[in-house]
Parts: sequence; structure tokens; C-alpha cells
Amino acid sequence: MNWPAAVFLLGGVGRVVSVVAYGWPHWFQIPLTVLELVIPPILFALTAAARRTEATTTAP
Repeated sequence: MNWPAAVFLLGGVGRVVSVVAYGWPHWFQIPLTVLELVIPPILFALTAAARRTEATTTAP
């Protein structure tokens, strides 16, 4: 379930590596990089919370 978020995060890491190697990109790609680095941890946390909630509500 976290695979799409992980791939999204890897895209952000790739952009950071590109900035280090080649310099700053077009200004529009900077907010995209921020989104790619911020959204996946939020999705990971939401997924973990949903799993915890599911585990507690389905337990006998």
C-alpha cells in the first residue's frame, strides 16, 4: 500500500540529487520537489494510523 508513496519519495530524492549535481532547476520544479519530499511521510503516517485503527477495531 505504501509503494506509490515510496516511489513518489524516490522521485523527490532524485530531484535533490539533481540539484546537487547540476544546480537549481526551473523555479516551478522547486515546489514540486518540496511536495515530493513532504507528502510521502504524511501518507506513511496516515497508513500506519489506519492499520493501527483497523487492528484495534477488528480484535475480538
